[in-house]
Amino acid sequence: MRPGCGVFVLDTSPWSGVRDQRLNIGGREGVETRLASEVVSMKLLCSSWMPQRVGVVHMGASNASWGLEPTTHWRSTDDPGLVEENPALELGLLHRYGASSEPGPPPGAPDPRRISRALRLGLEALRAQDGWKQITVLLCSPLPGLGETEADLLAVLRELRENGVETDFVLHPSVYSPSFDQILKLQQESPTPSPESSGDEGGDRVDRIRSADGDVETLSSVFGLDLRNNLVQQNFVKTLALYGDQYFSGVSERANLLTNWSMCFPEFDPTQSMPHVVQMYPWLGTLSEPPPPEN
Repeated sequence: MRPGCGVFVLDTSPWSGVRDQRLNIGGREGVETRLASEVVSMKLLCSSWMPQRVGVVHMGASNASWGLEPTTHWRSTDDPGLVEENPALELGLLHRYGASSEPGPPPGAPDPRRISRALRLGLEALRAQDGWKQITVLLCSPLPGLGETEADLLAVLRELRENGVETDFVLHPSVYSPSFDQILKLQQESPTPSPESSGDEGGDRVDRIRSADGDVETLSSVFGLDLRNNLVQQNFVKTLALYGDQYFSGVSERANLLTNWSMCFPEFDPTQSMPHVVQMYPWLGTLSEPPPPEN
């Protein structure tokens, strides 16, 4: 276990309910919500980093609140005393983690200050933590007006750095401004359903609200994100796999990730339950491994 704490900010705004995520788990492909893909991604990152404590913040269209305050019980345990006291701890609190999207269609543009609110909420819990500390934001909704909050974001970033807290973001294409649309379309490896074709009420409303170029530039410059070169996939899990050398830096090879996943969530066969794309993608440290068998 890695001494320290990882806090994950899940985007639970109405945009998170859009079903445009193709997840192949255990050989079964289905179209899932963005929020479901965020949760799977969080569990994959935990399996890579193996932090001692994990916390989860739910960030809606305007506010942020704790879904799970930092705990050592995020993964499975074989401690009979703990299991007797709380049977849910046997499989861990992230085993079948539940989060709900805010109802849609969205009433209007999301509040750009929600990013700062979520980061400050995570920071308050991390101040007293020892060891490694990181807040990872999984974001699937646009950022209109974020450029106007740059001073506040810089103030939050200073506080985070003063307390030794690292930050990272995993983004969905809906975060980007329209000027990125063409290059993002070329980046996608396979077609994915649009909000309109997903059957979600308000899909056109989701599409109409977009970030401006200045909003994307603010996110990039404040947090040091290379958004023009490290372009994302439509699917959160595919983005993690594509940039596995960055996101899965806690393990040296794919086999270690499978082993950790199995330890954290032992009810599952890791080769069947881990998203298939993570097993197939080559990433730093795995290029010499033989490819996994086809399903």
